[in-house]
Amino acid sequence: ASVTSDSAVLAFEDVPGLHTLENIDVTELDDPTLADLWEQVRTLHRAGIAHEELHAGNIALDADGRVWLLGLEYGEIAADQLTLRIDDGELLVTTALIVGADRAVRGALQELTAQRLGEALPLLQTIALSRANRKAVKANREVLQELRDAVVAAFPSAPTEPVRLERMRPRTVVAFFAFTVAVTILLGQLANVDLVSIVTEADPLW
Repeated sequence: ASVTSDSAVLAFEDVPGLHTLENIDVTELDDPTLADLWEQVRTLHRAGIAHEELHAGNIALDADGRVWLLGLEYGEIAADQLTLRIDDGELLVTTALIVGADRAVRGALQELTAQRLGEALPLLQTIALSRANRKAVKANREVLQELRDAVVAAFPSAPTEPVRLERMRPRTVVAFFAFTVAVTILLGQLANVDLVSIVTEADPLW
């Protein structure tokens, strides 16, 4: 609700019995629940919203077993197709870590087409995952290969060449910022210099 021209109030529903997939019994994540989870994510994607943090800590069940997505503040609106595909890949990894690769793929196919599932295959790489899932995959190194095999079994014509991804590191950001500042200062100094006279009057020996 709007309060003034530049402020608003948000009210969030308090959901009783909410617990994340980090603390879940594997039997709670049955096929209907997996289908519900994928339906929630596909609803986001149809609205052009990418979640970008679909790890177990941001997926919860209420007391009735319904799925709730948390952590939407990390998401992106008007997301491109690559970002949405990364979401699909991350959710595959999250569910595979809990119920295994085969069930994770079967659960995805309750909502995704086989082609859409196949499009997630090139994104099944560590660099595409959230920090929480990268840590989880380190403890279960076989899960990515098992997922790739399960996706290929479900959609044999899926593209197998990994998408080239690069994660922006803080060091890279700092270096780029420093370079920009240096160039700005240099250009400011050159604006007060007569380059023509410097070149024509320069000593050739130097």
